[in-house]
Amino acid sequence: MISTDLLIETINNSSDATREADDSICGYFYQINLTLYRILALSSKKSFFIEKIEDILEIEVQEKRIDISAIQIKYHKNCVTNSSTYKALLFGFLSYLSIKETILNKNKEVNYSLEVLFGTPQSVNVNKTEALDSILKYKPFNKNYKQFNANWIKSNPIYDEDTIQNFLKITEIKKEIDSDELTGKINEEIIRLQEELGPNDNLYSSIVIHSVMWSIIKDLIFSHAKNKIITKKILISKTIFIWN
Repeated sequence: MISTDLLIETINNSSDATREADDSICGYFYQINLTLYRILALSSKKSFFIEKIEDILEIEVQEKRIDISAIQIKYHKNCVTNSSTYKALLFGFLSYLSIKETILNKNKEVNYSLEVLFGTPQSVNVNKTEALDSILKYKPFNKNYKQFNANWIKSNPIYDEDTIQNFLKITEIKKEIDSDELTGKINEEIIRLQEELGPNDNLYSSIVIHSVMWSIIKDLIFSHAKNKIITKKILISKTIFIWN
């Protein structure tokens, strides 16, 4: 009869390329954590719209302008190449056209940018011009990439080559910190908050506070509410019992 230890070792040493952890589940946790981290770590003047147009819209009102940063959050276990990014770029382009029509053309003081952030332990090596061209050439997607066709028809995009070049100019594809490092970064921000806001005898650990804040962001992401805005101040107010 096989021993328990040998059974465990055999299972751990087995390899099955078809049995990989679902990236969508990893991405689900990563998006919540990165959203939380950005709220805690970035300027307290920023407002964050969650799942509005993109995963996050970060808005900061400056003295003479308004900065809007659209953020797409992706999780990828392997190297990020052109083939990993064309979908993100296509939907980012459609979002840009919508923003351009409704906001940018009417408000010259608004600066808009798009960041596609890949949480990956591997490298990011992308030519965004080639990646976008590789998908746009198949428009309107009624024969190739049919899953995009409904979005394309609904958006009914109107653009020229200058529009494409402007979009590429304001778009960045970046490697973001991976999941393990991200957890540590969040805890550092929470500890900093504890020092600023909490009493010396605060009994809540950073892990507990992280869990509470994580749940707030998770609920906001999946909420069907019309108002999905949050700031660092609002997040702290929703966890006020922790600091008092």
